[in-house]
Amino acid sequence: MEFTEKQKKLIRMLKNNEFKRLNIFYGSVRSGKTFISLIIFALWVAQSSMKSSYLMCAKTLKSLERNCLEPLLDLIGEENFSYSLNQKNGKLFGHKLILEGANDALSEGKIRGTTLRGAYADELTLINKDFFIMLLSRLSEKGAKFFGTTNPDSPSHWLKTDFLDKQDKLDLFVDKFLLEDNTTLDPDYVKQLKNEYSGIYYDRFILGNFVRAEGLVFPRFANNTDEFLIPEHIANIEISNNSDYRIIIGVDFGGNKSKTCFISTAISYDYKKLYVLDEYEVDNNGDVNYELIKNDIDENKISFEIDTNKICSDLFDFNKKIESVYGKVDYVFCDSASPTMINSIRSFFKLHNTKFNHIHGITKNSVSERPKTIDNLLNTERLKICSKCNKLIFALQNLVWDDKKENVPLDLNENNINDIYDAFCYSWLEFVKRIDFNI
Repeated sequence: MEFTEKQKKLIRMLKNNEFKRLNIFYGSVRSGKTFISLIIFALWVAQSSMKSSYLMCAKTLKSLERNCLEPLLDLIGEENFSYSLNQKNGKLFGHKLILEGANDALSEGKIRGTTLRGAYADELTLINKDFFIMLLSRLSEKGAKFFGTTNPDSPSHWLKTDFLDKQDKLDLFVDKFLLEDNTTLDPDYVKQLKNEYSGIYYDRFILGNFVRAEGLVFPRFANNTDEFLIPEHIANIEISNNSDYRIIIGVDFGGNKSKTCFISTAISYDYKKLYVLDEYEVDNNGDVNYELIKNDIDENKISFEIDTNKICSDLFDFNKKIESVYGKVDYVFCDSASPTMINSIRSFFKLHNTKFNHIHGITKNSVSERPKTIDNLLNTERLKICSKCNKLIFALQNLVWDDKKENVPLDLNENNINDIYDAFCYSWLEFVKRIDFNI
């Protein structure tokens, strides 16, 4: 294996038994911190007690497998490491290994009563705080150690305020990694990587700093909008004559003082291109149909401008329009918070002898994750928007961060920008893991 000077320093620390009870490696992406931390953890376990148990965790078991388990298997081989994600266990140099996901407050119950000698955590800032506190209490054997990695988040994140900022008061070793520390990377790749981030994501993922989300969510788009726009006829030629795209409609339902919006996108089957094709905002007029939506919305909060029949009819026409231009609509993904409304739309399509089994509720991820995906799409030049989509363009130009909610855009819904933004997100969220994987 080829090690950088920084990584060699950590190997010497292991040899000299210089690591502390808690050991956290943080900093920029691709800086070599995960690679060396996995080696350090594996070698430390190898020389530890065979009678003890050890834990590896991440936000989810799938992310643990992708980021840690598969790379570790490549590093030390099947004869030294094996695991079962279904059984949530493994063997590391013959030692008992427990595997867990830690994405919510209930996760801490998974490890209650466990006694551990060692633990490893991937992406600490994404792990639930209660889980981490419980994990520390489980590291009760003599000489127990914790190793963890993360990219930075907000300066008010619990990892920063409760641990990194109190390094002098805790039995804690902290090491910051920068891109420049990974001397095995090709300089052209480093240059390209730096161009793929902007705003807070550049500060966090390239400079390795804990910084607050402030100002515009997408400053690069706001300052260079024309760079991301294409004429409608160019999109029509690219998509209509090419079968390598999924055509999708995202739907966000309006409520009190907000409007229902539709966005149509085309996503290439290799997930390397995303075009925004068209948009539509329902002109809310008429009386509310309580029978259709009473199961989804508190009747005391319903705006009397909602017209569910018009929503169904307008979406039907929008779907028909997109099909006439691009030959198909593969999916319609609606806000899953309104299942009754979705059923009403499906019934409307069925009543009009049109396919309806492509209409679904969206599988949502955290609202704090969505800006990161869009920012990366913009910075890698994989997102293009038809110039006629004025509402989405305005939304991406003007969304600002909420100073009371970390990493979340402010939801004042002025000029309807949050509704059109949500509809846009719903048009690609179902495929977000594959989209992010290709970044």
